[in-house]
Amino acid sequence: MRQLNKKGLDLIKKVEGVVPFVYLCQGGYPTIGCGHRCIDGDFYLYGNTVEQIEYRILKNKELIKVKNFKVPSSINVKELTTISNEDIDDLLFKDVEGAIRDLEHYFKESHLLNDNQYWALISFIYNVGCHAFSESTLLQKLIEGDFDAVPTELNKYTYSKGVELTVLIKRRKLEGELFMSK
Repeated sequence: MRQLNKKGLDLIKKVEGVVPFVYLCQGGYPTIGCGHRCIDGDFYLYGNTVEQIEYRILKNKELIKVKNFKVPSSINVKELTTISNEDIDDLLFKDVEGAIRDLEHYFKESHLLNDNQYWALISFIYNVGCHAFSESTLLQKLIEGDFDAVPTELNKYTYSKGVELTVLIKRRKLEGELFMSK
């Protein structure tokens, strides 16, 4: 398994953003840190379920400023769920390690990828999940050795819940450019 790479982690942080409290991502899912989808039992929920936190956000939803962007959350959820930068990095590393395992499990020839190709795919898998990657034509193109087709395949994943999102169009463009760079 490859080691975590600063360029790859920086890409994920750039496209996900860094939010130290639970908010609703553009797909509508309760999320924290660098795109970590909340799971019942996670420490920062303090015994609340994801459904309870989502209800609190929806009940008192407002846009809360984080650096140069705003995210939908609520003041009481922000106060309850704020985590440290160290916690954010820990969640990110854990999630990225899962994406690495998924890539290496489904694409047995991942050692043939250069670092840019590898990390572009890790960013993609981190975002869409193992299931979507494992059933994708993108994976089939990789297995066939058709690396030139990867940017086009990435661009098929710009929708969330049936709605095309500008943020995903931009992300796939960055991933495709990174994949094709030397």
